[in-house]
Amino acid sequence: PKKKIAMFFRAAVLVGLCACLLGLLDYVVAPNYPVPESGGAVLITGASTGIGLHAASVLAENGFRVYAGVRSEKAKEEVKKMVPGVAV
Repeated sequence: PKKKIAMFFRAAVLVGLCACLLGLLDYVVAPNYPVPESGGAVLITGASTGIGLHAASVLAENGFRVYAGVRSEKAKEEVKKMVPGVAV
């Protein structure tokens, strides 16, 4: 049992270190290309619920042309009501 706990602890520490290193790498290697703050076009899949719906509404409010992917006609109509100006 002690060996299993030690092995689990080592694995957890290793995962934590990897996460920290990836975060540091992401911080150091910031994008050097222009990222538009508005006026671009985005495609969002799964835009009928959750994060996809929220992202579609926020991006549309900020001037982006949003193309939303949904699975059904009912979801299509709901997204059109909730997010003005979205292309579904």
